[in-house]
Amino acid sequence: MIYNMHVEKKILKIKPHHFLDFLYDLAIDNRHDEPNPYKNDNGRLCRAFIDGKITRIVFTPFVDDICRPCKKLIGGNRCIDYFDDVTTSCYGFRYKNDFNYQLDIKLNAALPSVFIFDVEQDMIDVLKALKEKLTNEIINLYLWKRSEREKNTFLGIEKAITVYK
Repeated sequence: MIYNMHVEKKILKIKPHHFLDFLYDLAIDNRHDEPNPYKNDNGRLCRAFIDGKITRIVFTPFVDDICRPCKKLIGGNRCIDYFDDVTTSCYGFRYKNDFNYQLDIKLNAALPSVFIFDVEQDMIDVLKALKEKLTNEIINLYLWKRSEREKNTFLGIEKAITVYK
């Protein structure tokens, strides 16, 4: 859920890898209109981002606004979702939460001036900084193989900058 909705600014608290997913989804016009089996807030928040409704952003390596309502979140702070196929065993992680935490720490280390944890930033400033500083190598820290991941992430940044001008 978008927190601080009582104020005029709409602020999204999000994990860096989830934000990269939003950029990819914007590029391929994926509005997540299908039912969400996890009951998380990915679809609603991705649509809000795509529609330019989120003006501020805070990055976190922990539970974010997407995760908060998820049925796999226990006690408000621990995701129990796990990898259940052999393709993930090479990552050395059983739980997605552990893999994602390490991933977000790597993204923060690769772009510390963009993926700043626990600091509120203007969305447009983050997008412009990503346009300037993001590289294919940083995108590939993510490891999830998607069709044309790099190209679509950069296209998503361009589209988002147009939306958030």
